[in-house]
Amino acid sequence: MGIAFTIYTGAFIAYWIVTLGILTLGPLLGGSKRFLEFMRFWIKPLFWMNFAYFVVLEILFSLLYWFGLMLMRFTGFMSPANSVFRFVGSISSTDPSVWLWIILSVFLFIIVMTPYIVIHVRLTKFFKRLVLTILSPEFGVEKAKLVGQTPGKLLPTKFVKFVVGINEKAREWMEMCFEKGSKKKFAIDAYNADHMRWKIKGHLVDFWESRLTFTERTPKEDEEGKIIYEDDFTDYFDGLIIRIQDAMPSKWDSTLFQVFHASDQSKVHRDRHEHGILITLIEGIVNRGIAGHCDESNSTLDDYPESLFQLEIPGDHSIAYVDVQGTDIYLFVKTNLDGTMFDFSMNQTTQKSLDLFREDLRMVKAHIDVSENAIDAMEDFQADAYRQSA
Repeated sequence: MGIAFTIYTGAFIAYWIVTLGILTLGPLLGGSKRFLEFMRFWIKPLFWMNFAYFVVLEILFSLLYWFGLMLMRFTGFMSPANSVFRFVGSISSTDPSVWLWIILSVFLFIIVMTPYIVIHVRLTKFFKRLVLTILSPEFGVEKAKLVGQTPGKLLPTKFVKFVVGINEKAREWMEMCFEKGSKKKFAIDAYNADHMRWKIKGHLVDFWESRLTFTERTPKEDEEGKIIYEDDFTDYFDGLIIRIQDAMPSKWDSTLFQVFHASDQSKVHRDRHEHGILITLIEGIVNRGIAGHCDESNSTLDDYPESLFQLEIPGDHSIAYVDVQGTDIYLFVKTNLDGTMFDFSMNQTTQKSLDLFREDLRMVKAHIDVSENAIDAMEDFQADAYRQSA
């Protein structure tokens, strides 16, 4: 058994080193769609080889975990570990020992799968840079770039508060949180991915996927009378954010509009494609940045308005909100694609991934074009407000 394990480990290490070498030299030699298609097939054995290590270690870990838990409950040995279960109990109302096992298993998966994850990250980033460069000329843009910084830095916290504030269910929960003596809590986070940049018609345009999540945190007492929290998550925005710099003809104060959709408007988006659960986990780990925006400790109910200015924008689009920051505008486009835009899927051909990438860029370009209608609508709104106040 030891000899077989040593041979297997040597083969895995050799395969990983060769893969890393190919992935390093390929782009330098003018990597192409053929190279990407080759790599898509090449790294599949690497995934399963690496996954085999996880399966073995997961079996050993699970046996040790459940046997140790049984001893602890029957003998009282290691009872201080109950504090760990109290902490995990804040995640779900179900048995915290099960959730702790799941959480530790996920951490084990991440650690053991790190060699494959390194390759996966490099390959997917290369795909995105290459395809963005290949396809951008079709849309008449310049300086196409996959940006390294987290897009959460560009997302206005004011927008996050406003979108949640106008929702009746979320507002009711926040009202309870802000009551004197209340132990209820909430948190508002944004999950961001794939920050890209174009220059079009002289304007720099940033765009990225984002999902806005509101978390209700309900206090409960554990068996020892200590407070733990049960979390309930709700998504209030899932889509694409487009930031167009210096788009407004004049400087505005920070203003957010909710877009009213006429009945004859059609949505501009594609169908979502599904990942396997393991790749979904890896993609979620490596491609999303989490930005915590606000909670009950750093805001008041007055920070969350009950209503927004309404704006009607002609044209075919899926814009839900428009935000103005000085001369920059933000378009918040609902897609409900759940993090699958601009993706390189290992379970479909490179050409299929490229075609879907093209559809995603078309969505971006279509909404950049509609932004001119949004600007006209906002200018009309401002003019009407000025006339009414005169």
